[in-house]
Amino acid sequence: MEIARGSGAAFRVADVGTGSGCIAIAIAHYASSTVVWATDVSGEALTVAARNVARHGLDARVHLERGDLMDPLAGEFDLVCANLPYVAAGTTLPAEVTAQPAGALYADGGGAALIDRFLGEAPARLNPGGRVLAELDPSIVQAVSHSAGKNFAGHRVHRDVNGRERVLEAWF
Repeated sequence: MEIARGSGAAFRVADVGTGSGCIAIAIAHYASSTVVWATDVSGEALTVAARNVARHGLDARVHLERGDLMDPLAGEFDLVCANLPYVAAGTTLPAEVTAQPAGALYADGGGAALIDRFLGEAPARLNPGGRVLAELDPSIVQAVSHSAGKNFAGHRVHRDVNGRERVLEAWF
């Protein structure tokens, strides 16, 4: 949100793998000059996201599209954020987490496959000076950092409030 709020101008954001829409909603709420395009492959997730967007009165600035990663989106973006499935198959998770649909949790390649694919596609969709943010599990930081190193000029991993490596930021 700090990236979008600090822009001071019209700011285009893509939220890939939006799920319930919470990230898209938060960005649109706190950065009033921002327009967010949010995607998900799940029609059920987008139904929930649409309810949440309407509940917050952000229908004019949060647009929902169904499709794979950034495929349904047109144009370039200043910020692309993603909360894609990143848990390796067979990982034991707490009950409150497994209540979510499996498709929102598990990914091939030890959990890194979908994020790697996203990092390969995202550079072509960024405006000059644009950034990518992707939530990840600490267990895939090395694999995802390798992918970011191949596709971007620079990257770093931010830690969460518990000190775990949790968010990849990449740029040109």
